[in-house]
Amino acid sequence: KFTFNGGSVPSWKTATFTTTSDPATLIRSNSPETVYSEGLLYQETALGSTRFMLHHVNATNKNMQVYVIATNTMLDMSSTINIQNFGMGGPSPYATGHGRASVMRYFDSMTSGSGRQDITLAPGESKVIMTNINNIKMKPGEGISVLADAFSNYPVKYSVIMLDATKDPLQSLPFLPALDRDVHNRGTYPNSVVNMSTDEVLGSTETRIVLGDNNIDPNLKGL
Repeated sequence: KFTFNGGSVPSWKTATFTTTSDPATLIRSNSPETVYSEGLLYQETALGSTRFMLHHVNATNKNMQVYVIATNTMLDMSSTINIQNFGMGGPSPYATGHGRASVMRYFDSMTSGSGRQDITLAPGESKVIMTNINNIKMKPGEGISVLADAFSNYPVKYSVIMLDATKDPLQSLPFLPALDRDVHNRGTYPNSVVNMSTDEVLGSTETRIVLGDNNIDPNLKGL
């Protein structure tokens, strides 16, 4: 344990570091964050390493489910998806609680391997993946957070949907409206794994590493 005055941290020396990026696609689905009707929340096609960050709240008056549906875009080849790491929090009405839980369980799965799963899609086939997301119905006012990593050997179209818990997601997908975004973030970000390295000796003096300030550590650029 380290004891320090948090108010003094911004005055500490900033460590210098270099960054490199790995070609992993981040799919971020958080808009509309508060969902008032069933529909398509986000949809994107990705190949290779793909990271998912999902966060949505059920603001309807009925029980709902969030599904991630994977569709093989190849019409003449089977595709394999390897789920590598997975963490989910919720459903619960407390965003900070289920957000924190999703990250903790994600890191736990990296060491335990509990999130690993191999999924095969026939040409053109669609399947619900990461089925832990929809194991429990989302009551009105409840939300979920998900952080997960996957790898596909061919391009796969991922559809994130919220649907009435009594309906079939695969049958409903072609008829769902695309929901308008709100002020929150959704998008696709390439090269989303950032590696930071420094040659400095850390720990001998009070030093800070700045994350996420969009200056020393710039935001990811995406669409």
